Amino acid sequence: MNLGWNCMDKGDNLSCSNNLKNKLSVVTKEKDKLTIEMEDQQKKMEFLQNDCQDELSKAKVHVEELSRKLSCMEVKIHVDDVTNKKEMSKLRMRLRGTQAKLDAFRCRYKEAIDESFLMNKKYKDQLASKGLEVLNLMKQLAAAKGQ
Repeated sequence: MNLGWNCMDKGDNLSCSNNLKNKLSVVTKEKDKLTIEMEDQQKKMEFLQNDCQDELSKAKVHVEELSRKLSCMEVKIHVDDVTNKKEMSKLRMRLRGTQAKLDAFRCRYKEAIDESFLMNKKYKDQLASKGLEVLNLMKQLAAAKGQ
């Protein structure tokens, strides 16, 4: 920027002085304007920085809350898992006991059925034998009456 230093060479001190004062006034006004702009920018920056800090604080609180919820859910899931495993173990034990009882009943039922079939066969054989004996006796009786 040319501040008018060359006016000294011409020798016109008064106009040079006015020229310098005008330029100084312009530069001072520019400086004041830039200072005001800088202060405004500084205020905006502080406002935005505070706003960002608030947002960051809120985000941290939210993260802590979500972390706490997640931790609680993980504990609940673990407890539920342990409870389910215990329940499954109990049910397996009951199933084994029930299976053993079922096998015992099945064996007794099969034995009873087999015995029933055997007794039925013996009864039928005895019935047939007695029927033949009665038939033979009737023949003998008929033969004895006929003589």
